[in-house]
Amino acid sequence: MKHVFPAGRLASPEDVVDGEDFIDAVVERLLMGSYVTLAGARRIGKSGVAGAVMGRLQARGAYTAYLDVFRTSSVSELAARLLQAIIANRTGVLDRTARDLQDLRRLLGEPRITATIHDLELGLSLFQRPEPGPYELLERALATAEKIAERGNRRMVLILDEFQDVAKFGGEDLLKRMRAALQFHPRTVGLFLGSQADLMATIFWNSRDAFFRFAIPMKLPPIPWSEWEAYSRTRLTRLGLSVEDVALSVIAEKTGGHPYDVMTLTEEALLHARLGSRTHTTADDALYGYVSAMETPESLHAQQWTMISTRKDAAVALSVIADGGRPYAGRSRQRATVVQALHWLETRGFIESPDRGQYRLVESMFGAWLRDRR
Repeated sequence: MKHVFPAGRLASPEDVVDGEDFIDAVVERLLMGSYVTLAGARRIGKSGVAGAVMGRLQARGAYTAYLDVFRTSSVSELAARLLQAIIANRTGVLDRTARDLQDLRRLLGEPRITATIHDLELGLSLFQRPEPGPYELLERALATAEKIAERGNRRMVLILDEFQDVAKFGGEDLLKRMRAALQFHPRTVGLFLGSQADLMATIFWNSRDAFFRFAIPMKLPPIPWSEWEAYSRTRLTRLGLSVEDVALSVIAEKTGGHPYDVMTLTEEALLHARLGSRTHTTADDALYGYVSAMETPESLHAQQWTMISTRKDAAVALSVIADGGRPYAGRSRQRATVVQALHWLETRGFIESPDRGQYRLVESMFGAWLRDRR
C-alpha cells in the first residue's frame, strides 16, 4: 500500500493545502528585500510551505540556500553547511554529507568545483590558509552569498529551518555576528522558520536581542475543511480509491482540520478498508482509523501532558479549554497567573486564540485524549 499523504515525512509543495495566497505573499516580501519569520507548532505544514516558497523563488530567478539548523550542532558545522548550500547555486548539488571545514575544503579543491567558482575570488587560498575560526567562516559564508547574488544580479534567499536552535549552541554572540553581517548585504534576505514560538519571539521581539524587529512575522492561515476534502479526494482518486462523504465528515469532526491528524486518521481508515479487501472507505473505517490513530500517538500525548503538568496553572487552563470552558471564569483574583499560563501554552503551540478572550486546542485529538484520560 502506497502512502497517500506525507504524514511522518517531509511534505512536498504539492501537499500544501490552500496556501497559494500565503505562499505568494511570502515570496513577494522576500523578493522585495524583507526578512520573514514563520513560527508555529510542529506538524502543521511549515516545511511544505518552505519548499513551495523555494520553488517559486527559483522560478522567479532568485538563488536559494536551505539549511535545517536542527541538524547542526556547532557554529563551525552551521557555517560550513550554509556555505556549502550557498555555493551550490553556482556548482550544482554538492555532497551534502560535508559536515565541517575539512570536508568542505576537500570538495572545493575538486577541479569541477574550482572551475565554477574561480570568478568569485573565493580563491581557494581562503581555505589553504590556517583554518579559520567558526565565526570567521560564518562571515565568509554570508559574504559569499552576497557576492554570488551580485555576480548573478539576483536575490539570494537563505531559508533557515528551526532557526531558534542557533541559540542552543551559539547564543547571543552568534546572533550578533549574523545580524552584523546580514545588515550590510542588500541582495541577501532570509526566511526563518521555527517550531518553538516562544524562542522565536525572544530572538525577534526582545528589544535587547540582536534580531529585534529584523524580520516580518507571518503566520500560517487556517485551512478550510472544504480544501482538505478536495485535497483528500484528489489524492485518493490517483490511487484508484474512494471515500464516503460521511467518512470525511467523521474525519473532519475528530481532527478539527489539524494537518497531521487529518493525514494520519485518513491513512488509518484506508488501511482498515484495505484489510477488508475494499477500495471504498466507509464511516466505519473512519471510526476505526480514529481509534487506531488515538492509540498510536499515546506516548506523544503523554509526553506533552507531562511537560504541561510541570506548570500547574497551565495544566488547569488547558483542561478547562479542552472541556470547552473559559479559563478566566471564576478566577478574577488569579487573572495575572492565568494570563501567564495561557501565554505559555500559546507560545508552545498547544492552544490558539481565534478571537480576543477565546481559546481552543490546536490539536483536537490531544484534547480528546486528555478527556478520555480523565
